[in-house]
Amino acid sequence: RKRLLVIVSFLAAFGSIVSALSVSLPLITTGRAIQGVSAAILPLCIGLAKERLPSEQVPFCIGLIVGTAAVGSGLALLAGGLIVDYVGWHAIFWCTATVAIIAASIVAAILPSFRSG
Repeated sequence: RKRLLVIVSFLAAFGSIVSALSVSLPLITTGRAIQGVSAAILPLCIGLAKERLPSEQVPFCIGLIVGTAAVGSGLALLAGGLIVDYVGWHAIFWCTATVAIIAASIVAAILPSFRSG
Protein backbone atom coordinates (compact mmCIF):
# COMPACT_ATOMS: atom_id res chain seq x y z
CA ARG A 1 0.00 0.00 0.00
CA LYS A 2 2.85 2.41 0.71
CA ARG A 3 4.33 1.94 -2.75
CA LEU A 4 0.93 2.31 -4.38
CA LEU A 5 0.22 5.48 -2.38
CA VAL A 6 3.48 7.01 -3.59
CA ILE A 7 2.76 5.99 -7.20
CA VAL A 8 -0.79 7.36 -7.08
CA SER A 9 0.47 10.64 -5.60
CA PHE A 10 3.08 11.05 -8.33
CA LEU A 11 0.46 10.25 -11.00
CA ALA A 12 -1.78 12.92 -9.50
CA ALA A 13 1.14 15.36 -9.68
CA PHE A 14 1.82 14.38 -13.28
CA GLY A 15 -1.84 14.95 -14.19
CA SER A 16 -1.72 18.35 -12.51
CA ILE A 17 1.38 19.30 -14.48
CA VAL A 18 -0.25 18.19 -17.74
CA SER A 19 -3.25 20.39 -16.94
CA ALA A 20 -1.08 23.33 -15.85
CA LEU A 21 0.82 23.27 -19.12
CA SER A 22 -2.32 22.81 -21.24
CA VAL A 23 -3.59 25.34 -23.70
CA SER A 24 -6.67 23.42 -24.88
CA LEU A 25 -9.66 21.76 -23.27
CA PRO A 26 -8.76 18.23 -24.46
CA LEU A 27 -5.32 18.50 -22.82
CA ILE A 28 -6.79 19.87 -19.60
CA THR A 29 -9.30 17.01 -19.61
CA THR A 30 -6.49 14.50 -20.16
CA GLY A 31 -4.57 15.95 -17.22
CA ARG A 32 -7.66 15.86 -15.03
CA ALA A 33 -8.29 12.22 -16.02
CA ILE A 34 -4.75 11.33 -14.96
CA GLN A 35 -5.31 13.30 -11.76
CA GLY A 36 -8.40 11.17 -11.15
CA VAL A 37 -6.25 8.34 -9.86
CA SER A 38 -5.91 10.40 -6.70
CA ALA A 39 -9.40 9.16 -5.75
CA ALA A 40 -7.59 6.03 -4.57
CA ILE A 41 -5.69 7.94 -1.89
CA LEU A 42 -8.45 7.96 0.74
CA PRO A 43 -9.11 4.19 0.69
CA LEU A 44 -5.35 3.54 0.59
CA CYS A 45 -4.87 5.64 3.72
CA ILE A 46 -7.73 3.84 5.47
CA GLY A 47 -6.17 0.51 4.50
CA LEU A 48 -2.79 1.61 5.82
CA ALA A 49 -4.37 2.64 9.12
CA LYS A 50 -6.07 -0.75 9.46
CA GLU A 51 -2.88 -2.56 8.47
CA ARG A 52 -0.39 -0.77 10.69
CA LEU A 53 -2.18 0.49 13.79
CA PRO A 54 -3.37 -1.34 16.89
CA SER A 55 -7.04 -2.26 16.51
CA GLU A 56 -8.15 0.07 19.32
CA GLN A 57 -6.66 3.09 17.49
CA VAL A 58 -8.12 2.29 14.05
CA PRO A 59 -11.59 3.88 14.47
CA PHE A 60 -10.18 7.18 15.72
CA CYS A 61 -7.54 7.30 12.98
CA ILE A 62 -10.06 6.50 10.23
CA GLY A 63 -12.27 9.29 11.58
CA LEU A 64 -9.29 11.62 11.56
CA ILE A 65 -8.39 10.65 7.98
CA VAL A 66 -11.93 11.09 6.67
CA GLY A 67 -12.50 14.30 8.65
CA THR A 68 -9.27 15.79 7.39
CA ALA A 69 -10.22 14.89 3.82
CA ALA A 70 -13.63 16.54 4.23
CA VAL A 71 -12.27 19.75 5.74
CA GLY A 72 -9.45 19.83 3.18
CA SER A 73 -11.93 19.47 0.32
CA GLY A 74 -13.97 22.39 1.60
CA LEU A 75 -10.92 24.59 2.12
CA ALA A 76 -9.61 23.63 -1.32
CA LEU A 77 -12.76 25.04 -2.95
CA LEU A 78 -12.22 28.36 -1.20
CA ALA A 79 -8.49 28.42 -1.91
CA GLY A 80 -9.09 27.46 -5.55
CA GLY A 81 -11.43 30.39 -6.04
CA LEU A 82 -8.93 32.80 -4.52
CA ILE A 83 -6.09 31.39 -6.63
CA VAL A 84 -8.11 31.75 -9.84
CA ASP A 85 -9.13 35.31 -8.97
CA TYR A 86 -5.67 36.53 -8.00
CA VAL A 87 -3.18 34.35 -9.87
CA GLY A 88 -4.93 32.47 -12.69
CA TRP A 89 -6.32 29.02 -13.34
CA HIS A 90 -2.95 27.46 -14.24
CA ALA A 91 -1.75 28.14 -10.69
CA ILE A 92 -4.35 25.76 -9.24
CA PHE A 93 -2.68 22.87 -11.04
CA TRP A 94 0.81 23.99 -10.01
CA CYS A 95 -0.38 24.07 -6.38
CA THR A 96 -1.91 20.59 -6.56
CA ALA A 97 1.21 19.22 -8.25
CA THR A 98 3.38 20.69 -5.50
CA VAL A 99 1.18 19.27 -2.73
CA ALA A 100 1.12 15.83 -4.37
CA ILE A 101 4.92 15.74 -4.76
CA ILE A 102 5.44 16.85 -1.16
CA ALA A 103 2.94 14.23 0.09
CA ALA A 104 4.55 11.44 -1.96
CA SER A 105 7.99 12.42 -0.69
CA ILE A 106 6.85 12.44 2.94
CA VAL A 107 5.15 9.05 2.58
CA ALA A 108 8.23 7.58 0.90
CA ALA A 109 10.56 8.97 3.56
CA ILE A 110 8.57 8.43 6.74
CA LEU A 111 6.14 5.55 6.34
CA PRO A 112 8.02 2.32 7.11
CA SER A 113 7.86 -0.53 4.64
CA PHE A 114 5.67 -3.42 5.71
CA ARG A 115 6.96 -6.94 5.56
CA SER A 116 4.46 -9.67 6.29
CA GLY A 117 5.46 -12.99 7.69
